[in-house]
Amino acid sequence: MTRFLIVDDSLLARQIIRDILKKSFECEVVEATDGLDAVQSLEEQGPFDLILSDLQMPRLDGLGLLAVVRDRFRCTPFVILTAFGNEDIAVQAIQEGAASYVPKQSIRGRLSDVVKTVLTAATRRQIRKRLTRHIVAHELEFSLINDRRLLSAAVAELQEIGQSSGTFEEHQLTRIGVSLEESLLNAMIHGNLEISSELRDREDDAYEQLILARQETLPYCNRRIHLKARFTPGEVRFVITDEGPGFDLAAVPDPRDPQNFLKPSGRGLLLIRSFMDEAYHNTTGNSITLVKRSHPRPAEAESPAGQAPSSYPNGGSSPPEVGKP
Repeated sequence: MTRFLIVDDSLLARQIIRDILKKSFECEVVEATDGLDAVQSLEEQGPFDLILSDLQMPRLDGLGLLAVVRDRFRCTPFVILTAFGNEDIAVQAIQEGAASYVPKQSIRGRLSDVVKTVLTAATRRQIRKRLTRHIVAHELEFSLINDRRLLSAAVAELQEIGQSSGTFEEHQLTRIGVSLEESLLNAMIHGNLEISSELRDREDDAYEQLILARQETLPYCNRRIHLKARFTPGEVRFVITDEGPGFDLAAVPDPRDPQNFLKPSGRGLLLIRSFMDEAYHNTTGNSITLVKRSHPRPAEAESPAGQAPSSYPNGGSSPPEVGKP
């Protein structure tokens, strides 16, 4: 049975809305006279499938109630009921998270359809969230040109998948995003374009100018970045491979050494090491594997065959860092 919360300081308006809902849905309807009354109902009688709220009310108005719902009851869709003269406030409510709106002068003809549309969308999201718990693995593969905007778009897409999977919390997704961004930029700039971080120390813009030049120059411009991602219920694994010549793994300074902390070559490596549970390159140095678990496990004694470890979970010891310069 669908449960609705109607919030309006007008008894007549609440009765009209209740009658429409009862005729259109098999439902339970709870009424509140203003925003504060609604918050109490949410706390004591929730959860609800949908909130229908007026904008102009005493004590706590519709915008105030919407802010509380977004903060504390964010899974509950919020539909606003607008009266003539409140158009600007209604637009603000939509921008701040309301799912839809119904003009009060059209409530008899439009309320039922709007509610059905919002409930259908909300139900799809809930079912999709349940479905993700049954996904064994979700895999994607990209072949990217040397364009920073495309790299950022790929990172955003992977964060979105990580969020929808429900495996990682928001702060973990942010750290995963930073690690991906740093790794992809390494693959592009130091791998495919073969540009050293040492140019960053110069006061002119030689570093950026060389990036732009090599993005248009053979053979650098034709090289691609290959990104593979595999999401499973407890782990995400990324493999990022460039088409550059690689580099000497042992020649890269350890970014954990305080003497190297401020060097341009160490910043990205330190972030990747800190944010991921594992990070290791192949022996050629043109491919890095990143692993993040929802519940990190202790460091293992050995890395995958043929690959040199560059990061161990839980602060374990490791050989010299093998990130790109």
